[in-house]
Amino acid sequence: MHSLILAWASWLLGFMLPMQHAELTFYGEPVELTYPAEIFANGNLKVTGEGINVYLRAAEKKEWDLVHTQLEAYRQRWELNDWLYFKLIHETLDEIGGFLDIPEQRLLEYHLLTMAGFDTRLCYDLNSADIYLYVYSEESMFEVPIIEDDGKKYVNLSAALSPRRHHSRSLSMHADQPNPSGRSFSFSLLELPKLSPKLVERPYFFNYQGESYTLYASSDRTVVQWMEDYPFFEEGLYMQIPISGAASKQLYEQLDELLVGKTDAEALSFLAAFTRGAFDYREDKEAFGFSKPMIAEETLYYATSDCEDRSALYFNLVKNLLDLPVIAIAYDDHLSVAVASDELVGKSYRRNGRRYRVCDPTGPAGTSDVGNPPHGYANRPFEVVASYTPSVLAKAESANN
Repeated sequence: MHSLILAWASWLLGFMLPMQHAELTFYGEPVELTYPAEIFANGNLKVTGEGINVYLRAAEKKEWDLVHTQLEAYRQRWELNDWLYFKLIHETLDEIGGFLDIPEQRLLEYHLLTMAGFDTRLCYDLNSADIYLYVYSEESMFEVPIIEDDGKKYVNLSAALSPRRHHSRSLSMHADQPNPSGRSFSFSLLELPKLSPKLVERPYFFNYQGESYTLYASSDRTVVQWMEDYPFFEEGLYMQIPISGAASKQLYEQLDELLVGKTDAEALSFLAAFTRGAFDYREDKEAFGFSKPMIAEETLYYATSDCEDRSALYFNLVKNLLDLPVIAIAYDDHLSVAVASDELVGKSYRRNGRRYRVCDPTGPAGTSDVGNPPHGYANRPFEVVASYTPSVLAKAESANN
């Protein structure tokens, strides 16, 4: 009887209301959607296993494929990665379904992400009536709840939207698994999305061998904006995320000109003077109130940074300006960078047949010496968390092997 009443109510709502039109802004980009009003007529949600089943079966009979098709078109236009696509789904439902309770929005996020081909799961809390959307991912994430089922790890995307809040741990897993062979969800950002830039220019002051320098360069506020609430991923990935096209062009042109005529060792020294001197040093907890590893773009944007952030910037500068083999190395309490160049002098570390020497990007400010680890780190163990090998060398090595 309940299903008959629900079907009748959905038909009546669809007959009485015209197609709905919604507009929202996604990181500065306009989004327009058309959808039938009756897609939300799924009945009251009871947060139990059976109640979730009833709600989802009702949602599956509605025209959510129309919404999915439109969102997928925006995804392709802007080349969004999986996380930013999920954010688009989340913000769309906030706009067109803002009248729904949060558990209902979670179920519809789950439905749309399932339609996109991901292996999704649901968990719920019988006491608080909260619902959490999980997705299978092969990547390591931090400060986000993860569950395991049948040997696979599932990341709590609902919690990832607000990673510094407390989330329930006494959860029941819903039996529904619509895409057991669905694809893995990725947070990777090896290529930036094609969202319109909002460039913010500022000066960077530093000294090199007794001479003062000033660079005027920009960073993309759009990139900074979507990184503000990005969940924490593997340390090494922060090193490898490129600076946006518009910002890198301006910065690299100025640095290229200043590096003309310099040897590799001199160039590495000059770049270290820049990353050490152009930013005030401040730990994340002091600057932001919480841990915030930054990509190179964010390091350029904020006036303060720490060792992780400057390493991300220096890694990008060495890779794109000098095209030298470079690795990011993590000590237990410090992150730094090492470069393979025969021109460097100092304590070396052998890796893959090359000798790397540390070029610490952090400090102290006003110095530019490179080639040796910071004081007290010469004999301390470290882990290589990111690496870059120039394509010419990589091809040669591959041919020899």
